[in-house]
Amino acid sequence: FFSYLSQNTTSIGDAKRPTERINHPMNDAMDFYPSTLEVDYDKNLTDLYKAITDQDWERAVDLCKQYPEQAKTWVVRRYEDQDDAAGGDDIMWRFLPLHSACARQPPMSVVAALLRAYADGAKCKDDQGMYALHYACGNQATRDVVRILLVSYPEAAKKRDPRGMLPIHYLACWGPSSVSVVDMLLVANPNVDTSRDDEGKTPLELAREGDYPEKNSVVAVLQKWFNQSADVGSGMELSRSNSRHSTRSASRTSEKNIDTSSTGGFTSPVSSPIPRRNSLRSKNRHSFSQEEKKDDDSSSYQMSPLPNKGENVSMVEFSRLKEQIKSLEAEKTVMGKRLAEANRKCHHQEEEILDLHEDLADAKMSRSQGNQEMADTERELEKTKTKLRGCTEELKGLRITMVDMMEEHENLKQKNTNIKGRIASLSVSLESLMSEQKDLAKIIRSSAATRKTSYAKRTENMKALLEMEDSHDAEDEALEAKLKQQNKEMEALQALIEAARD
Repeated sequence: FFSYLSQNTTSIGDAKRPTERINHPMNDAMDFYPSTLEVDYDKNLTDLYKAITDQDWERAVDLCKQYPEQAKTWVVRRYEDQDDAAGGDDIMWRFLPLHSACARQPPMSVVAALLRAYADGAKCKDDQGMYALHYACGNQATRDVVRILLVSYPEAAKKRDPRGMLPIHYLACWGPSSVSVVDMLLVANPNVDTSRDDEGKTPLELAREGDYPEKNSVVAVLQKWFNQSADVGSGMELSRSNSRHSTRSASRTSEKNIDTSSTGGFTSPVSSPIPRRNSLRSKNRHSFSQEEKKDDDSSSYQMSPLPNKGENVSMVEFSRLKEQIKSLEAEKTVMGKRLAEANRKCHHQEEEILDLHEDLADAKMSRSQGNQEMADTERELEKTKTKLRGCTEELKGLRITMVDMMEEHENLKQKNTNIKGRIASLSVSLESLMSEQKDLAKIIRSSAATRKTSYAKRTENMKALLEMEDSHDAEDEALEAKLKQQNKEMEALQALIEAARD
């Protein structure tokens, strides 16, 4: 797929994208608001986008669960040199993680996790105007991946990229992972027989020019689908032609219609689809609306003159065919309702399948954890068995030790008897010692009282001595004061004497 865009490309990891900037609205749909979260590829790349570019799918699924906001974060890469920018725009490319994943043949679990984290991702176009479904179809994504993208946003099958290519054009040009993917896109967008890209090529023409293993199968499926659509259109044209030329002679027209009707050579708008009216494709491929068919029927009827006697057979046949057309229109309406109900049930079943896939993944993880726990338990069991064998040996040793301990116990009982006799004699001795202790306690108490009395007397004597010392100290201080006074007087007299001598 990327080799188609190799004329003007800039490398982004292992993929390439066109450098030509295309002016277009970011999203056509108005029933949702696209995410405005954005990071720079060269400055703050998210872990989820890094895991996708590394094709680390298990880590990508885990990151979608842990950090769902990264699934709705746009990753932008800008030109380092402004001279390389196209049209003055410095953006080289702008992707969601879903776009990048679909260009790398991801497992279904990764796309499911991305859509679960950001369901509107399938509705978002990148800076080149391409949906995730375009990348999936251009890179041989698996049937499950294409199916979950169609379930999330069926209208993507009818969206063209800036080169006028539908997703079916990408499949036809570069090949699908399996032919059943082509069937899914034809059911999602049945009116592709006249859809041409900007180079004027239909999906069938691109498939014939393709070079991939499933080329012949894809060509056969598209050819069959387009032939059935052409049969319906040619049948309607032939009906109008027969009505316009009904003015010919009655006998000739009557004979001709009778002969061709009996031999099977007459082709009517309903004779071709009748054998296939129970087919899902034949119901979906009609390109004419009910209003257009009503206009065709009325114009055909107005162009026919009043029938004469020879034209009764032709008019009866025409009326019968007209009734059959009305009947088929009613049947088409009923089948359309059934198809809508079937699509609703299919969508519900797809959701159930996704839930089952999640349950299966959880079960596998639980089983893996259970196996690990079982292995750990077996290792613990082996350790326990080893410990048990050691305990058995210890038990044997303990039994031998117990016999020895019983013998020792008997010896100790004999010793205990001897000790009891000694204790009895010691008790008698203890009683005599206690009596002596009582006598000693009385003596100690009387001596303590005597000592206390003598201590009180000594204390009084000490107080008297202290009082005497205090009085002596006072007298000493008075004497010292008088002595100092006398010294001063002597110094004064000596000073007078010295003065008198002078």
